[in-house]
Amino acid sequence: MKKTHIALAVSLGIFSLPSSALVGGDARSAGMGGTGVASANYLTAPFYNPALMAQSNDSNDFGLLLPSVSAGVKGTENLQDKIDDFQGANKALENLNLNNPDPEVTKRVVENWKTSLKALDNSGLDAGVGVGFAVAVPNSLIAVNVFSKTDVDSMLRLNIDGKQLDQPLPDADKDESRAVVAAMMVTDVGVSLARNIDVPYINQTISFGFSPKIQKISAYQLNERLASFDNGNFELPTQTTDTTAFNLDLGVSYQPVPEVTAAFSATNLIAQELESPKSNGQTTVVQIEPRLAAGVAYDNGWFLGAVDVDLTEQNSFKTEADGKQYARLGAELNAWGWAQVRAGYAISMTDGYEDLASIGLGFSPFGTLGFDLAAQVADQNEIGVAAEFSLTF
Repeated sequence: MKKTHIALAVSLGIFSLPSSALVGGDARSAGMGGTGVASANYLTAPFYNPALMAQSNDSNDFGLLLPSVSAGVKGTENLQDKIDDFQGANKALENLNLNNPDPEVTKRVVENWKTSLKALDNSGLDAGVGVGFAVAVPNSLIAVNVFSKTDVDSMLRLNIDGKQLDQPLPDADKDESRAVVAAMMVTDVGVSLARNIDVPYINQTISFGFSPKIQKISAYQLNERLASFDNGNFELPTQTTDTTAFNLDLGVSYQPVPEVTAAFSATNLIAQELESPKSNGQTTVVQIEPRLAAGVAYDNGWFLGAVDVDLTEQNSFKTEADGKQYARLGAELNAWGWAQVRAGYAISMTDGYEDLASIGLGFSPFGTLGFDLAAQVADQNEIGVAAEFSLTF
């Protein structure tokens, strides 16, 4: 184990964002419901499907993404207020005068303590932060994209101890309700290569791409009594478990006609697991699971429509019952290559996440400098935002 800067990332991810990790790895995709398997451009293709790099226009010679930034949070409504209410009720229970108790006061304090503790059952928070960079050189021989991406997935879970709830007079010092903060940070550094392969007899091509990459994975956990957990202002220990591994992404795409693309991608083909350091004798196992996805897109120059379907479920934490898996819909209106309006919808295929709606805007004066913004919302407690800058020639 060694020290890293993951503590800062976790504290930003959980406690500084507005209140679902974002669906989609860049702002353009996020505005279109997270679609990208068949609709990403050659600059962001490594995040979704490396084969799409081979489908760039002949006018594209160089691209630079610097950077793409995204963040999202999914949490229990009024979670901080509920934690504060319980901690206040817990202090009142600790200060109860047991030598000469007032029966009415005792009853009121005990009922308030039990009610505030029960209100925290099944409560928690999920947060994600992502930063991506890419340098692309498309060409007809072999398209090349050197990329880097860092993602932080973090969660806060409140594990309620029900033993004291059954006691007529609970002992606050014996309550073992816990607050567990766990986080995984993954940094990918790799190169994507793509090429068009001619299909004999039908005068068409299929695009193939692959991305060998190095992954650095860091895992962290904090396990603390809920009664003393300071969710508004606390210092995280910097001890993490770290490992470095090799991984691989693959992709294929096919255009039966110039306007239509059908695609399939397989990312993180080599599954990874890592156990966090112990905190009060407990650990959390984080994981990277292979992701399979299929998509189709229609693009006539001014209108782009895309559909993606996740074929596998993704879960960063092995202890969590529900992961993320979506069917995604997205659309983009392109005004002469200078401005774009985007919208999308992601339909959750698991019980732990809600459907998401998205909107996005893009500005690309002269078709060279690009600036994109996106926002996603499921309800008032599930929000994501993204922004990116790009330069293409």
